[in-house]
Amino acid sequence: MAEYTFYLTEDGKLPDGMHAPLRNEMKRLAGKKVRLSLVEARDKRSLSQNDYWFTIINTVILPEIRKLGHQYADKEFHNSLMMALGYWTTETDLNGKDYPQRRESKKFTTQEWEIFMEEARAFCALNYEVMIPLPNETF
Repeated sequence: MAEYTFYLTEDGKLPDGMHAPLRNEMKRLAGKKVRLSLVEARDKRSLSQNDYWFTIINTVILPEIRKLGHQYADKEFHNSLMMALGYWTTETDLNGKDYPQRRESKKFTTQEWEIFMEEARAFCALNYEVMIPLPNETF
C-alpha cells in the first residue's frame, strides 16, 4: 500500500513532484482493483504529548485531588475532565435513548490537543487549585 501526504495547489491540482510517484504506483497496480481515497491530512497528537499528559495526571494532579477526597484512576480522571470540558457528543441507542460519549483524544490534532491542554490547566487550577506545569517546565 502506498500512502502519500502532500499539499494540493491553490487551484486543487497535484503538485509537480507527485505526478511521477502516482503514475508509477498505478503502473504497479495495473489490472487490479484499487481504492482511492482523498482525505484531508491531519497531524495527530504525538506520543510525547500523550506521555506528558498521563505523567502529569499521575504525578501532579491525582496526588493533589486525592487529598480532597477524590479517588480517580488516571484514565477515569482523563475521561471525567474531557466530559467536564465539553469534549463529548451524544449517541442514541436503538431504543432512542441518548448517551453521552466522550470524544477520543487520540484522534485530536496537535492543535486540538494544545487547546485541550490549555483548558485542562485552567480547569484544574480553578477547581482543584492544581497548577499543571508546561512540558518545558520541571515537575
